Amino acid sequence: MPTDIPEIKAQDFLSFSRETPAYVKLEQMLIDLGGKGVKGTSYKMNVLNAAGWNYGKLISYGAHPEVAASAFNIIRSVFDEEADLDEDGLLSQVEQRAKNVH
Repeated sequence: MPTDIPEIKAQDFLSFSRETPAYVKLEQMLIDLGGKGVKGTSYKMNVLNAAGWNYGKLISYGAHPEVAASAFNIIRSVFDEEADLDEDGLLSQVEQRAKNVH
C-alpha cells in the first residue's frame, strides 16, 4: 500500500496549516482499514499502541509530539513497504517494526 505521505515530524503536532497534516491522512487510512466508525477508531488506537503511542485517546498528540511522530512514522513505513496488508497483517508488521525501533 505505498503512500505519498511524507515523514512526520514532532512539529507537525504543534503547528496549524491549511493543508491536512500527514498524520491525519494516516489516521483515516487506519480507520478505513479497520472498518470505519467505532470499529475503525478502535483499530486505529490498537495500531498506534502497537507502534508506541501508549497514551489514552483523550491525550493530544501535541502533549508528546516526539512519541507521536515516532509511532506514526512506524505506521507510515509499514504502509509504504508492505503491499496488500489486511487488518491483522498491518498490526503484526507494526508490532514487529516497533520492537526494532524501541
